[in-house]
Amino acid sequence: MNVFSKYLLKSMTEKKGRTLLLLISIAISAALLVASLGSIKALLSTLSAQVKGNLGEFNIQISASRNVDVPLFDPNSIKDSDIKKSFKEIDFGGYISSDSEKEFRIAGTTLSDFNNFGTMRLIKKGDLEPFTGRKLIISQNASKKLNVKLGDELKLTILGKEASYKIVGISTNKGLFFGEKEKQFNFVTPQENIFSIYGVKNKYSVMLASVSSKDLGAWIKNFNEKNKGNNIVASQTYDEKSLEQQLNMIRMPLFFMLGIVLIMTTFIIYSSFKLIIIERLSVIGVFLSQGATKGGIIKILLRESLAYGVIGGIIGDLIGAGLTVLISFFANPLKEYGVEATTEFYIPYFVIGFIFAVVLSAASTLVPILSIRKLPVKDVILNTISTTNKISIRSFIVGIVFIVITIILHFIGGRFNYVTSLPAILLGFIGIIVVIPKLVDILCYPLVRALRNVSGLSMISFNNVRTSRVLINNIRLIVVSVIAIVMITSLSVSITEVVQGAYDGMNFDVMVSGNSNFSKNIDEIINGYEDADTIHANGMIMTNLDGDSTKSLTLVYIEPEKYKTFENYTVFKDKVKQLDELKSHEDGIIISKQMSLRYNIKQGDTITLSTDDKKETFKVLSIFNAKMMDNGNYNLISSQAALKHFDVKYSSQYFISTKVPAKQAEKALEKKLKGLGVSIITKAEMAKNNKENNKIMTNVLGIFSYITMVIGAFGIIGNVSISFIQRKKDIAVISSAGLSRAGRGYMIMLESVFQALIGIVISLLAAWGINVCLEDVFKLLTIDLKLRFPYESVGTIVIAVLALMILTSLSTLFKSKKLQIVQELKYE
Repeated sequence: MNVFSKYLLKSMTEKKGRTLLLLISIAISAALLVASLGSIKALLSTLSAQVKGNLGEFNIQISASRNVDVPLFDPNSIKDSDIKKSFKEIDFGGYISSDSEKEFRIAGTTLSDFNNFGTMRLIKKGDLEPFTGRKLIISQNASKKLNVKLGDELKLTILGKEASYKIVGISTNKGLFFGEKEKQFNFVTPQENIFSIYGVKNKYSVMLASVSSKDLGAWIKNFNEKNKGNNIVASQTYDEKSLEQQLNMIRMPLFFMLGIVLIMTTFIIYSSFKLIIIERLSVIGVFLSQGATKGGIIKILLRESLAYGVIGGIIGDLIGAGLTVLISFFANPLKEYGVEATTEFYIPYFVIGFIFAVVLSAASTLVPILSIRKLPVKDVILNTISTTNKISIRSFIVGIVFIVITIILHFIGGRFNYVTSLPAILLGFIGIIVVIPKLVDILCYPLVRALRNVSGLSMISFNNVRTSRVLINNIRLIVVSVIAIVMITSLSVSITEVVQGAYDGMNFDVMVSGNSNFSKNIDEIINGYEDADTIHANGMIMTNLDGDSTKSLTLVYIEPEKYKTFENYTVFKDKVKQLDELKSHEDGIIISKQMSLRYNIKQGDTITLSTDDKKETFKVLSIFNAKMMDNGNYNLISSQAALKHFDVKYSSQYFISTKVPAKQAEKALEKKLKGLGVSIITKAEMAKNNKENNKIMTNVLGIFSYITMVIGAFGIIGNVSISFIQRKKDIAVISSAGLSRAGRGYMIMLESVFQALIGIVISLLAAWGINVCLEDVFKLLTIDLKLRFPYESVGTIVIAVLALMILTSLSTLFKSKKLQIVQELKYE
């Protein structure tokens, strides 16, 4: 048996193409699993590292509550706190006098507080002490971008007044200086300079604090209850659980692609090992004639399978690591601040990926390897094994049953909040794959009979496709590949259309989002803008249902009367009546259908919503369909309700419909709001940015759908080779009766075209059905996304599949030319 083992090793290294196919297939499956598991942890690790690297030990943020006009508070009024260390600042905004496009946020503090902020370290310092007068500390980044150095004077404009500040310190790009952009900077100055702007003394915008409590949630709740009368609110600087919930949406499409690649990989490994065994039958026969046992040969083949799994697992882990880095890069929310994703790899995920690869390889090869036990020893030794082409009706019936169950689950899904959608799509996929052999038989049999008296060669080609299990597996690979491509294309097209549809349905030209520190100023300026036709002001309040941090509910506070004409994207049962009711009920809420389904909330229910410092009760007045607006987490309350329940006096977003072109209005508003820390963007720019953000993930999925197609192509090459080896004797018999080389080539090419056409028809019909089931999966996730079938891509898919089948048949075409008829028929 050692001789046979050496033969196997030699065979593995000689058949480099097949070995590479197996390893790539296994590796990609393992890589997707590692990336699906590790990407979220890697992103959280990046964000955690950045927060800790910039905020240091500060884990609590204290600020004024939202019901005050000027959001400042006196830290001396804080009651009963066990704060170890703190940093206090009072901030304002402005712009660089020499370049009005370069804005800044300037924080007033003391030198002792600056030193308490451990992550900010002065690299250069000059006339720093005493820290009074028109002095300025800037970052390395600002020094470089503004081309200034220690000791230089920098002219700043605040509230239209220009003043010169002397640069007395240059700090690392950490702490307050983190997050600077190309034209947005952060400066530090003695607090007296900002006190004078506000006309206050010893009052601050924010206090960062360090507390040693093991339960920060309980500490915050206790703090807010004690300081409720002081209009002071504490919150966590960083909530990892909430962030993980948001990032989990990245994981779902990766697991989805893993499922598709897994089906492809199983087919390919199965087909490849079937080819391996067919090619080695003569050698196996020799070893059996010399006394080797079937059991011994099976054990050696299983070792070969495990070897592929081990090598594929190692490669998969390496690819998975790269893919995790890639996803971390694209999905990194801090990328715009110049922060690179510092990926930390979680070893257990790589162990899981490796074990998965080994198990996948072994499981996929069991059937072809164990089939050796059923082969007659005599036929193996003489290499006279024949194949049976009988297609079982049982599998067809099972497949039909699965498809029927899928249809039933789809129609009853709404009654069970679409929890049936996942089993439905899985059973549907399996059902489609299982019915293909008999379906091809049913479709082709009438054509075979019709072609019998027309073209014998065409009839043989059609009959081969109808009866050959191996060629039918090619059709299965085509179906899986095309379904994957159609689904990804459909998803990409639908998201693009939904985003554009949402913006088209909103009545505004320019959007202004404001900094809460200057809310009163911003509100006055925008409402005084002379070229505004209509202004719809709103804002968002992040709450939790029943105090559960895993049940987030986003409140959008609106002016109900103006909202009637603001947007027509969302769907109301009776928009005017529902909004009038909201206007007259300060304790009312219109909840989205998506959140209603997710949290089992019904019209008329009373719900409790919590923030860091509030716990408020609302009555559900009605339900509306928010569609894809904020992924369905879009729930309406009135501005009066926001003031009553959450002390919110001003809006944070202003959607302005203008009398002048959007770009002109944007420039005018930028000039008026200069230095107040606002973001101004046109509707067209918002739609474009949203489209680009969505395109990142669909591009990643698109790459894997085409990788699936490539893997499928290699699998088809293997299947075509198996089919040729199995049918060599039959082809030799026909050739001995007069079939020319050109005729053999015509037959093989015709088979490829038939496989492509049948595969395309089945896959497009199946993809339509799978898309319907996928919509249900999105409804389960409370995402109201209507998937549009990409009819415009059908032509490209048809051409691609035809080209793929023709190209993959070329190797078999060349082999058929070298067919030795006498050699194949020597035992006849």
